[in-house]
Amino acid sequence: MTFVVSLSVFIPVLLVLAVALALGFRILELLGFAPEETFEWGLFAAGISFPVIGFFVFGLSVPGWLGMRSAWGLMSVLAIVSWPGWFLLRNWLASMLKGISRCCENASFVNRVALTLLALVIVLEAFVSVAPLTGSDAMHYHFTAPALELGHPLHPIFWLTHSFLTGQAHLLISLGMALGSERISLALIFLGGLLTAAALFVIARQLMTYQWAVLAVLVFLISPMVFWQITTSGSPDVWMGFYVGLTIVAAGRAIQDASMKFFLLAGFFAGAAAGIKYTGWIVPFAICVYLLFATRSWKLTLACGITSFIAGALTQVRNLVWTGDPFFPFLMPRLSPANVNAFALQALVTDTRAGNFSTNWLHLLKFPFNVVLDGDRYGLGQYFGPLVLAFSPLLIFARWKSHTVRLTATVCALVFASNALTTQMGRFLLPVYILALALVVSGVADLFARKWKLASSACAVTLILFLTFAGLSDIVYARDFLPVVIGSENRAEFLERMGPDYKLATFINDTLGPETQHNAGNVIVFLRHLYYLKVPYVYGDPGSSWTFDPSKCNKPDQLLLLLNNINVRWVVRSPDYPPPLAEAFDGLESQNKLVRIASMDLETFTGNSRIYRQKRTTKVVILELQK
Repeated sequence: MTFVVSLSVFIPVLLVLAVALALGFRILELLGFAPEETFEWGLFAAGISFPVIGFFVFGLSVPGWLGMRSAWGLMSVLAIVSWPGWFLLRNWLASMLKGISRCCENASFVNRVALTLLALVIVLEAFVSVAPLTGSDAMHYHFTAPALELGHPLHPIFWLTHSFLTGQAHLLISLGMALGSERISLALIFLGGLLTAAALFVIARQLMTYQWAVLAVLVFLISPMVFWQITTSGSPDVWMGFYVGLTIVAAGRAIQDASMKFFLLAGFFAGAAAGIKYTGWIVPFAICVYLLFATRSWKLTLACGITSFIAGALTQVRNLVWTGDPFFPFLMPRLSPANVNAFALQALVTDTRAGNFSTNWLHLLKFPFNVVLDGDRYGLGQYFGPLVLAFSPLLIFARWKSHTVRLTATVCALVFASNALTTQMGRFLLPVYILALALVVSGVADLFARKWKLASSACAVTLILFLTFAGLSDIVYARDFLPVVIGSENRAEFLERMGPDYKLATFINDTLGPETQHNAGNVIVFLRHLYYLKVPYVYGDPGSSWTFDPSKCNKPDQLLLLLNNINVRWVVRSPDYPPPLAEAFDGLESQNKLVRIASMDLETFTGNSRIYRQKRTTKVVILELQK
């Protein structure tokens, strides 16, 4: 992969963004909004159009029509349909360029330094974001589920429980794959990060000066959690941050203008945030709570809530049709107890909760500190850095008479409280990180305005130390990914060095690829990172596979019946069988129902261990099921 090829990934992304903006301007015009040449109006256009594009992608996916031709055809049709919006886009871009030119001409030395650093961070993140996919969760389901669905009629994948957790932002991953490759999907996630930063800037400008708003955006983008999430993680969660930010801006306009249209727009954005992840449904609730208290109008609040439901319920409707549980599998014990896989459900609950989870009141009081100071046990919360925690006492200086501050604080507090009571996973707080930053940086800005020299100096030193440490950390992290981007390392070498389970997947592909082409049948695998498998497979780890319920297939004859029902012909043991099923598989081996046909010792690593260069030798054995 050469440098030019890496950069070419952004061409289709820019085309998608242009179509989205033109379409968004057209939709806003049709809804009766008067065009504005403001920065936030462009964000509103993007915010309203990307979910609409996602709905069309879903529509193509249902009958299995999503592919390269249909994806590019869809973008062409949307570009034509939104034709009047292109003129609005042209005017908006001209206005933005004039504004940028004025800002650059009048920028102080400090502003120029901040803008230069901001540009460097964005460029570095752009390069890293187009490296081949290596994110652990992404290779397990964020990218794997869309890849399995591409070109096939949409259907439930029960042998990959996490596939039911894919939300509306995953439709952009599907779109990127259909347009050409998973690197386009990764670049779309990076675009989501930039749009989130832009939403932060709009909120920050309502609370502080231009200089401090730029600094807030720089802090956001340079934070290790954000750097990781929008570059290599392969998770689309950052798009939720974009919609949360737009919800705040639109709700503020709704209260200010007493406009029903803006209440509906705020509801749409809140629903778009909710549609990305189950935990996002706290956002519409938080917005409706604040709007009810601020307006004392049940009518306006109900309109906002209904719009949120319509905009965000696609995932829930899909899961309801497939399973009877809109939040599958978490409500299954109540909705359909007879169909519960208790082992898989408990494993999923454990996977989505912090290792030290507790609702003890003393534990909850410590949580705001522990999520940062003891982040390894709280969903990698330390990757946010300590600024929000360190500057939180300065919230007393925030402009609490402003609806923007109170609205931002309400949503941030309710999302944080929901996280503390349900998961205590730090990285799940990413969508409200921009809100927390906007609040605490506004407090710092006000402190500087008061000219308290000692306190201001302490804050300045803290900011400089954070930016220095975070910037160096990002550079060190990026160092492993840049060689493949600039073309000094080829894709296969990079994935062998950085891709979890890539060598194992390659061995399976090389060994069973020819066999699966001539003989119908699936391969059952237990490796977590599935994305680079090219053979027809099913996932067999009962911790993440609803199909393999240990209570129903822990005997050799039960397991054999299940394997035959899902057309399994080969089994890959690497290095051992999952403990709940080990006895059953060993029984099939002892009965010569499973016969070894190939094996190899591979040096590999999994999950976060690649960061620490921790490798292990794994014995991989491929067995064939005898008919």
